[in-house]
Amino acid sequence: MGAEEEVLQGLAFYTAMSQREGLGEVSQGLLLVLEKLKQFASGSVKRCKDKNLEEAYELLSAVNKGLWVLDRSHVLPLVRCVLALQMETTSSSSSFLRLEKLVAKLSEDDEPLVSEQLNQFMGGLVEHKEALSPGSLQTVCMFVEESMLGCSYWRNNLMLLLKCLVGTFDVMSQDQVSRNEEWRYITAKTCLQLFKLMPKEVSPLVWDETGECKPLQSILGSLVCIIMEKEACKDTRMLAGTAVSMLINTAPEPHRGAAAALGLYHLPNTGKGHFGMLSLPSCTWNPDGLERLVLMRGFLACCRREILSCSLDSTQRQACLLLDVLFPALLILMEEQKDCLYYCFQVFSLWLQRVRESLDEIWKVKESRVLAENSRLLQELTQFLWSNAESPVEGVSEFVHTSFQHLLEIYGLECDHFEDTERPLYGQFLQKVILMPWQARARYFPLCAVLPYLGPETVLDTYKDLPQHLLNCLSTNHLCPTASDVYKTILQQQRKVWTEGQEDVSEEELARKWASHWLPTLSRALTSPSSFLQSNASNYLLVWTLRLFPASYTLLAEGFKGGDSAHLQAWVTLLNVRKTITGVLPAGQETLARLSSCLFAKEDNVRLAALSLLCTSPRTNQALSEMEIRLLKEFLPLNLNCDSSSFRQFLQATVKKALVRLRDSSLAALRRHMKTKECSAEEHPQRSLVQAVDFVEWLLQLCASSLTSGSNYQRRKSALLLLAAILETCTDSWSPERKKGQPPRNIAALLSWARSKGCWDFFSTSNILMLLSCLQDSTNEIRELASELLVSYFPAAFPESIAVAAFERAMEALSSPRVPEAEAGAVLMKTILQKSDSCTLRRILAEAKRERTGECRCLSFVEYLLGVLQVHISSARCDLLQAARSAPIHGVVLALRRCLLEVPEVADSMSKAQHVQHWQVFLTRLVESLRDAVHLLLGTLQGKQASSCGQEAAAPSFADMGNAIGSLIRLGKDPVQEDEDPILLSEEHGLILTCCWVSVKEIGLLLGGLAEKILPLAPPVGSGPLLPLPVVKTASEVFQEILLKCRHWGLVLLSSPRSSSITRRAAGFPMLFLCILVGEDSAKSRPLLAHCCQTLLALAGRPLSQDWNQTLDLPQVSAVHVLQTLVRGSGLGTALRQYLSPMMVLVLKALDSPSWGMRNAAIQLFGALTVRLLGQKRIRDNNHGHDGVSPEAIFSHYPQLKGILLEELSLAAVASGKPQGGKFHLCPSLYAVLTFLAKLQPSTDGLN
Repeated sequence: MGAEEEVLQGLAFYTAMSQREGLGEVSQGLLLVLEKLKQFASGSVKRCKDKNLEEAYELLSAVNKGLWVLDRSHVLPLVRCVLALQMETTSSSSSFLRLEKLVAKLSEDDEPLVSEQLNQFMGGLVEHKEALSPGSLQTVCMFVEESMLGCSYWRNNLMLLLKCLVGTFDVMSQDQVSRNEEWRYITAKTCLQLFKLMPKEVSPLVWDETGECKPLQSILGSLVCIIMEKEACKDTRMLAGTAVSMLINTAPEPHRGAAAALGLYHLPNTGKGHFGMLSLPSCTWNPDGLERLVLMRGFLACCRREILSCSLDSTQRQACLLLDVLFPALLILMEEQKDCLYYCFQVFSLWLQRVRESLDEIWKVKESRVLAENSRLLQELTQFLWSNAESPVEGVSEFVHTSFQHLLEIYGLECDHFEDTERPLYGQFLQKVILMPWQARARYFPLCAVLPYLGPETVLDTYKDLPQHLLNCLSTNHLCPTASDVYKTILQQQRKVWTEGQEDVSEEELARKWASHWLPTLSRALTSPSSFLQSNASNYLLVWTLRLFPASYTLLAEGFKGGDSAHLQAWVTLLNVRKTITGVLPAGQETLARLSSCLFAKEDNVRLAALSLLCTSPRTNQALSEMEIRLLKEFLPLNLNCDSSSFRQFLQATVKKALVRLRDSSLAALRRHMKTKECSAEEHPQRSLVQAVDFVEWLLQLCASSLTSGSNYQRRKSALLLLAAILETCTDSWSPERKKGQPPRNIAALLSWARSKGCWDFFSTSNILMLLSCLQDSTNEIRELASELLVSYFPAAFPESIAVAAFERAMEALSSPRVPEAEAGAVLMKTILQKSDSCTLRRILAEAKRERTGECRCLSFVEYLLGVLQVHISSARCDLLQAARSAPIHGVVLALRRCLLEVPEVADSMSKAQHVQHWQVFLTRLVESLRDAVHLLLGTLQGKQASSCGQEAAAPSFADMGNAIGSLIRLGKDPVQEDEDPILLSEEHGLILTCCWVSVKEIGLLLGGLAEKILPLAPPVGSGPLLPLPVVKTASEVFQEILLKCRHWGLVLLSSPRSSSITRRAAGFPMLFLCILVGEDSAKSRPLLAHCCQTLLALAGRPLSQDWNQTLDLPQVSAVHVLQTLVRGSGLGTALRQYLSPMMVLVLKALDSPSWGMRNAAIQLFGALTVRLLGQKRIRDNNHGHDGVSPEAIFSHYPQLKGILLEELSLAAVASGKPQGGKFHLCPSLYAVLTFLAKLQPSTDGLN
């Protein structure tokens, strides 16, 4: 029986029980609990479901004392209901844990009953089953990990579960169809949970001779096969490695665990080995190298430190797994596994962490220092870290940072343990940092790591340029966080040094010491003409300064007394940060006068900084003062016309902070007012409450007056943004989709009070009409924002008269030949669908009464639009020119796309079983109509070709399209009239061209959206897919026709170009390759990407034929353009790394091609490769040099690249050595090579 049936039976049981005498009160309480559980079971939004469970727990806690008077049979339905829900909620850990709280609460009264029912549910998972499904395994996993009773059950039935796991592995290995990655992953995860949470029960099965080891023998073999298998998903292999490592952890003696780990690690070479009393699978492995990474990651993440650091039984004396096996293997791995650098650095960071944890044990085994001065291990570690500190792989920099910290910590602990006072490594690190250019991000990680050991004074005395370099970093976006870390670390260390042993040191004295080092630097940054540097200095330096040295405020304020914009900006910024930290704004006439001058300054940044000072506060319930409200009323009307988009966004965000303060302070005042009213006869609310309500009402009226038709775009956009802030903050608009910005639960009391005073009528008819007028604006930003406000905040349905009038206006707009008007009609149509109830739609769609789907308003609405589309297509068949004037296709297609893809209710309707069949019929008719429209429009553009050629016809040239349209226009004119050929395109020509191209574009977007949004929808049980395979094929044929007949033919068959002209940059054709390759599973080996890159490289490197034509699209050129698109695309990430060096070889050879198209494509590919290899240009100022990476970093990650560039330089030197005819011969690739080398930073080791 499912969970919903259990809930319904429980409701029926307790409803009947509530009629019995003496049990009514308890039964009513349990009914409330079950109602919440029913809402949870039927809900779809996770936040709402979790809220239902929290309320159910509160209700059960309230009625818990009454459960004592009930018989076990009375409690049983509730227990079964909760457990059944828990069985079906194993995909959400948060919901499962909330249900577990209910189980624990029920267990307080009768644990045997709960345990007995749970045992029945758990037993049903494995009863009469040899193999477990993925769902059953997920359930077992969750109960083992998160349920106390569930874990106890499986601990008692461990052998039964292990046998089921053996059967599951057997089924997966025998049945290739069932061998999916999800099943393998969850099976490996189940093994991991058992080994981790039941070590005492598992250990005898592995390490004792008397243990029943047969099931575990099979499981171990299956896990090892997954680890060694090339085709397995990377994540599954990682999980299997972790599971086996957790099994090693169950070893009773460390040396036995270490021996098992060593045997497993050498298994690919030896082909056999032992694992305690188990045998490792013996076969001929064909490893790819990743299995070593998988095993090392598992060992380091899971194995106990005693296992990692114990002495190995080998010929090498004093050898341990951690130092003598894993570290050498890790260095080799970093050279081989270039595609897994993230995991390699993760393993390296883990290795250092485990060495740090195991130092005591390692010292006992080694009987000497691990990182002795000039030792090979220390040299290898430091060289490895410095070489990889600039790795471009995302996430690696964090591992490098922690690795520097671990290394220096290990070094320091060893120096302390062996009483070494020299410690030269710290100074060496600092000198290495100083020699590196300031642009190198990698230098700041070791600088932060070494600061606590050398002390801030030593670092600042040695590295005198550090303050200026930090300012340089603040002018470079990607270096700001690292500069902040360095500055914060130095200040923390300085305060620690200056206060150690001095209890009576004052904050003023500390501030003066700080000023001697940093005041000129920070003042210069805050008054800099660069707004970027100003902002970063405020966000990254000033905040930490005032937090750690509060008295520095006075010293800084003394330097910002000037009246110029730079000093005003710095002064307001200083006040802003201080108010954020302390919550206090300095009072006084001088401060008020200066703040007013800042609010009305001509510089945008000064005005916004002053506005932020007024609106922000560290406490959201801190009321705005009368002075702040007065200044806001003076400021806002004068600043709605600003041209800057960023100004408007900041204005909205800042005013929203003020509105939150007004709302929260008003709620607090209202609570105090209600308490006062209860205690006394006083009925006058607090003054702050009245001021807050009045200000919001004033702001609402300001927005309304700014949205009139005479207002310009800037003012209307600003007004809509402020209106959005009002509605989000001051309405009861709780939404399960929003995680932040939700209104308080008691907002209704404030709304009621404000409306009783005649204010805050946000949803009046005038406001609805005002926003509907915005939907007809000529700019899509105004339309989209107005539609979002209407849908998100206004009542569920428009008044019927407004909806009917809006629908008529939308139909007029959809029939307009002007694209902006048609777009406005589509947005209006989508809004009407979302804001109309069934009664209103029945009146709007008066002629749709014949529809059989009247109970589904969304389906009725889009069927009506489909009927309009079919009418427009018929009109176009009869007279395309007239249809382009009065019934263009693109408007209705755009409305259908908006309604089908952007309205959540449509997707909900498609998932209901009673509507699926109707939706299938509708979507089939829609795709067929779109196919007919594309045939018609592309046939029109082909003209004479359409009648003589089939689908294989080449795409018409622009001249052919012009002639076809001209013929169409002449057919519609009086044959007696003979006009001369116009120089400019006629109005009729523009109408037809717009209708054809915009309609084809919109049809493509609609079909693509259907595939993206509707194909993934899971149909209800017993129903077929919403888009059946024949319909999907029809849609793909439409795309193929668009591609083949829109000047792409010469690019489809790369080896046989037929186009008669050059297509610029291969048009959009390479994007098809990119989209297909990005869709490939990134967790696997990407065979499609490998095949594609190898084929393209081979094609691009093919010599030109002897009769090549400069006016044709060459397949070699098209291949290079496709490669360029793949390199520029961010979706492939590091998967392209192994192909970048061959691409560089291709580029350097292609630059010598006689074809201009080939040379041009090669230059573009070279630019893409440069960005991919060196990263984006991060410093806008061209005067800054060395905006790249160091030679050591680039050539360590791409070893072949150094030889490629060196070979080209050598060939260029030979070719240009002897002049011929008085002229030197220059190598075409020389400029590219020199340009690339010039982008590198200077070498960090000082070598040429």
